Amino acid sequence: MAAGRLVRVQGLGLDERFKSMLDVFFTRSCSGEYRLSNESADLLLVDLDAAGARDAFAQHRENNNRQPSILFSLDEQEYRTRGNMVLLH
Repeated sequence: MAAGRLVRVQGLGLDERFKSMLDVFFTRSCSGEYRLSNESADLLLVDLDAAGARDAFAQHRENNNRQPSILFSLDEQEYRTRGNMVLLH
């Protein structure tokens, strides 16, 4: 990543505690080059196990199908590595 480039990260299904931890991590460990955003973003983080997250992600993908996404799930098998999505479980 080029120095000074801000990467905006949007979260779906992330609770406030997780968002707070990410904010601290981005600030302290990533030199502020990453920032959580509620608006348009460069990267999407999704907790597929959160209530309503699967539907929200499906709707989001209809309009943003090329946005890089990192998906979190304890037991999801549907999304493996496909194109610009990565499943962490």
